[in-house]
Amino acid sequence: MTYVLSYLTALAVFVFPSVALASDGGESKPWYTGGVPILLLLLAVAVVIWRLPRVKGEHLAHLDDPSFRTRRAVNWFVLGVKAKLKCHTCWQS
Repeated sequence: MTYVLSYLTALAVFVFPSVALASDGGESKPWYTGGVPILLLLLAVAVVIWRLPRVKGEHLAHLDDPSFRTRRAVNWFVLGVKAKLKCHTCWQS
């Protein structure tokens, strides 16, 4: 159920800009004409994702192994440092 709430919270980002853009100098349309179809589509996607079965099984048991987690952390850390060195101006303003 928390997935549904997080998706619905993310949907608000799509609805509120449509409220601001709904007034167009000429004939004005109701604010919900731009946001409701998008909201319904995203709500349908959220329901489908929510209804997907959870993955269970022994093929995911390696994720709990501390040595596996350490190897993955070291691998991703090296990639992050390498990317940071390539982009040496990322943190400069």
